[in-house]
Amino acid sequence: MILRTNKIEEGIDLKFEGDNFILNRAVNINPVLEANYHARKDAQNGWARDKSYRRYASVPMEVLLEWKKEYPEILSGDAEAEHSALSRILDRPENEIFMTVEKKVGRTL
Repeated sequence: MILRTNKIEEGIDLKFEGDNFILNRAVNINPVLEANYHARKDAQNGWARDKSYRRYASVPMEVLLEWKKEYPEILSGDAEAEHSALSRILDRPENEIFMTVEKKVGRTL
């Protein structure tokens, strides 16, 4: 699991092994985590000003791709399966850093 970091060196590392290659990408997600923290403290509690939608979480794509390894239904196109998997993941205490509201997700998405 990706946790808070003080500083990260962003970049891409490409390694060749015979006919294959391994690509590693490092991305600083601290700005997203900081924005999520402030959103959780906001009086709007995730609601758009016109109340047309509510943002429960903001998760960087790199994190979603890591979660997809354990939950293949993420980014599958099956909205119900995606919702179920993301609800389980976001309700874990260690993933609170991705939440933009002060409550569990459960079946409220």
